[in-house]
Amino acid sequence: MVKLRVEEATWEEVFIDMVRIPADYRKHPDGTRIKNGSIVRIGHNGKKVFVLARGMRDRDSERVIYMDAFTRDALGVEAGRDEIDSVDIRAASWHEHLCWYLRASNPAVRVPAYIAAGSVVLGIISVALGVWSVCLSWRS
Repeated sequence: MVKLRVEEATWEEVFIDMVRIPADYRKHPDGTRIKNGSIVRIGHNGKKVFVLARGMRDRDSERVIYMDAFTRDALGVEAGRDEIDSVDIRAASWHEHLCWYLRASNPAVRVPAYIAAGSVVLGIISVALGVWSVCLSWRS
């Protein structure tokens, strides 16, 4: 178990639900690396967030995790003071991916996700109506 020091993300990385984690500490429980750009779940003191995990060019052995203020607030941690256990970082499941898309703070991610979810619902309704109309035509 490795502790990663929490630090502030750069201004360009605010509002995009992303953290910077060195590749050496971005691993699955079996020890294989979680790919750069994957959605991960980070837990701390009973709180959790889903974020996009990116690497740190030329600093993959540094024991630090860069987060924006919104992510730090959601986890209840402070930059420069708190630490996150590397074991509390894991790859997100498929339904956690959906949660990330639908709860993203960046509207460029969130709005298309809601449009896609609405399209799926409308598709299910149209299939149900089609099946219903076929059943009605067989009855008469």
